[in-house]
Amino acid sequence: MTETQLEARQERAGNGALVVSKTEEGFRVYSVSHPSHLYLVRQEGERWTCTCPDFTGRCQRFGLRCKHIEAVRLT
Repeated sequence: MTETQLEARQERAGNGALVVSKTEEGFRVYSVSHPSHLYLVRQEGERWTCTCPDFTGRCQRFGLRCKHIEAVRLT
């Protein structure tokens, strides 16, 4: 992930549009504007996963972190 990509994701994650809630399973992350878009973020050691389409379709393949993972990391 380039520094520019990381900064863009951190900005989207930290702008207050995402709500993070800790659960026994990991973290639930949803958008204030689209609360039905609920994703589960988990951390196992250094490995992060998210159930969002961005992570499962692109980020995971290229070793990137989605905005939901960045939101959890900022909390």
